Amino acid sequence: ALFLMVFSAYFYLLFGGRMNLPEELPSLQLALLNTLFLVSSSVTVHVAHHDLSQNNRRTFLGLLSATIGFGLGFLGVTAYEWAE
Repeated sequence: ALFLMVFSAYFYLLFGGRMNLPEELPSLQLALLNTLFLVSSSVTVHVAHHDLSQNNRRTFLGLLSATIGFGLGFLGVTAYEWAE
């Protein structure tokens, strides 16, 4: 419901003439890379949680480390986008 309200407000402001689109759109490649980081981290944290419930501590720690790596990658790309 929250996302529906946010998108509704965005489109209301955009099409009501109270807001303009930015002149320069962000890079699609960076947006796709960030999406890949987010989806990958979601998968690894899901599998890590499953391995933790199965008492596979070693696999859990490896996947948790991968999740943290994907999160840091996401933050790095986001910082790069903001710096541009």
